[in-house]
Amino acid sequence: MVNRLTGEPVSGAELQIFENNREKIEKGALLKSDANGRIKYKVPNSTTYITRYLCVTHGNDHFVSEQVWWHGQSEQSNRFNERLFLFTDRKIYRP
Repeated sequence: MVNRLTGEPVSGAELQIFENNREKIEKGALLKSDANGRIKYKVPNSTTYITRYLCVTHGNDHFVSEQVWWHGQSEQSNRFNERLFLFTDRKIYRP
């Protein structure tokens, strides 16, 4: 997480993950960004696909994503890596 005006890391931003398992939407993990603005999330093992939504809050700022990523892990895959890239409507300049 970075400040959209300064590009500085945002510490303490909350990320609430919601999971839609085809029957209902449930709250998932609640995470906070570290001093570098990073959030680590260990994706649970699952053999089914689940749609997730992200809600980020920091002070009076809020972001709610549309449907984000699907994930499923079969017995054939031992390791995978997922990343989320968030684009804003404003430029972030970092010299």
